[in-house]
Order: sequence, then C-alpha cells, then structure tokens
Amino acid sequence: MSNTALELTQKAREIFMDSNRDLLALVRSGADDVFRRIAASLALDAQAQSDCLLYADILDQPSKNAREQAQDDFRNSMTIAICRSYLRIARNGVISYVSKLTPEAREQLENIEILAGERAPRPVVPPPPPPLSAEEQLDAQIKDDWAHLPYSAVMAKCRTNPTYKARLDQIMADLPSTCTSYQDIGEGLR
Repeated sequence: MSNTALELTQKAREIFMDSNRDLLALVRSGADDVFRRIAASLALDAQAQSDCLLYADILDQPSKNAREQAQDDFRNSMTIAICRSYLRIARNGVISYVSKLTPEAREQLENIEILAGERAPRPVVPPPPPPLSAEEQLDAQIKDDWAHLPYSAVMAKCRTNPTYKARLDQIMADLPSTCTSYQDIGEGLR
C-alpha cells in the first residue's frame, strides 16, 4: 500500500473511532482492541480488500480533482469495510458490552448498520411549514367559517370584528359573480 492509502486508512479509522465514541466506550475489551480485531477481520475479508484495492492504484493521480475524488472514494470504501467488519465481529460474539447500550450508543450502532448497508437510511423528515401570517390566518378562518358556519354566524362575526368584516367584503368583491354574468344558453342551438 502507498503512503497515501495508509494515511487515508488511518483517517478512516479515526473517523470511525470518533463518530462511535459512545458505543466503543461500552465495549468490554476497549476501543483499541476492537480496532485490532476489525483490522484482523479486514485482512481476512476478500471483498473488503478488493473494494479498497480498486482505488489504491489511482490515489496519486496528477489531476487534483481526480486525486481528491479517488481519495474520498477510498476513504468511504474503507469506512464501509470497517463498519461491515465491526458488525461481523459483533455478531460472532467477539465484542461484548459492559452494560446495556445507551441511547447514544444505540444510535451509533444504527449508523454503523446504515453505513454497512444492512439497514435502510432513516427517512428525511421535512421541515415544518413556515407559520402563517396574520392575514393568511384570517383568510383561512374566513374560508373555513364560510364553508362550515351558517350565514347568520358569519354575519355575527362581522358585527363583532371589523377586520374580519373588511377582509370578508374584500374577498367577496374579488370573486366573480356567476349570477349576474350573461350566459346565452341557446347559443349552441342556432
């Protein structure tokens, strides 16, 4: 392996150790022992080796953009291989925890499973819609009242709330009148 590959592998190790700090703190044998076991598992995993070696020859390209892309791809491939190896040795009983996993450690384990491709990514929750302005709230209230309240109740609201009445009058003035428009029903028969 080239020096660049070793540096990137070390960087992937540091990222794994840092991002899973709470989970690794609960491992009985310690974080360094866990990573030694992960390294041994990676040495025996032909798929992980082929995934990582795919990028090894192109890490030191002359083009800056191509080099950076190849290095990012190699680092991501190493991170995925590390996550898969961690899960493999955990399932084989090599890793044991000193206590029940904390919520933070459980979330980190879920993140490892997501990175390894063994769990679907968490769905993205869209941000809540922005709050309505006072005018938009009044319009929504008027439309809801018009659809669900009797006319007398709407008129009672108009008497008690001048802003409500003014906005209702404006909405009514903006609506086209279908009763007073000219419609020639017999136009198609001539």
